[in-house]
Amino acid sequence: MSSTGLSQQERDERIAELESRLEKRSYVGVSIPVSVLALGVVCFLLAGQLKDLRFFFAPGTPLTLGAEEAYRFERLQSNRFVQIHGTPTPRGLYEVRNGKRYLLVGLKGTPILVHRKPLPGEEQLSGKAPPQPDQRPFAVRGRLLAAQDASSYGESIRTAAAVTGLQPLDGQLWIVLEGERPRSDVKALLVCFVLAAFGGLNGWFLWRNLRYRFALRRPSPKLSGEGR
Repeated sequence: MSSTGLSQQERDERIAELESRLEKRSYVGVSIPVSVLALGVVCFLLAGQLKDLRFFFAPGTPLTLGAEEAYRFERLQSNRFVQIHGTPTPRGLYEVRNGKRYLLVGLKGTPILVHRKPLPGEEQLSGKAPPQPDQRPFAVRGRLLAAQDASSYGESIRTAAAVTGLQPLDGQLWIVLEGERPRSDVKALLVCFVLAAFGGLNGWFLWRNLRYRFALRRPSPKLSGEGR
């Protein structure tokens, strides 16, 4: 051992001291496990928003599905803005959603339900049975969803199909949410922005903390020089 050098034991003690200091150093922001968990939650929540985000950027021109005796079922496409004309089924399903009353009524000769607000004369009076849906043909514009993509309406769709006698096409039922159109609701965009910002922040925390962990495994340049 040279007069200016360190013994192996002293070098090991010095390395252990530096590693201990690095380990005691506080993580930047949050710890690695918390950052990983946060990123996983963000990815899960973003996946749940993708359908709404795609509809936000969907074409604003409605896809025409036709009218009685001339329906264009080959154009049925989930999560699109559409318009269709038809005759309502004699029976419908009334429901309350988010404190508001709605009616689900089928279009005769189609596998499509329309979810809309009650028209004048369709209001239910206290103590009386729900009135029959207005039987005049009508046109509607809104967001078209395959039943499998409308999970929050799943039970309503099944019940309404049984009430109206609506028959699936190729095993599939569809629902038009009247009044919903692309870029009319910025909620999905704002939610995705907030989630992406939160995920980016935790990604930055994760990157910084991993740098500290990798620093523990690199030999110190100063120590390397001391051993010569």
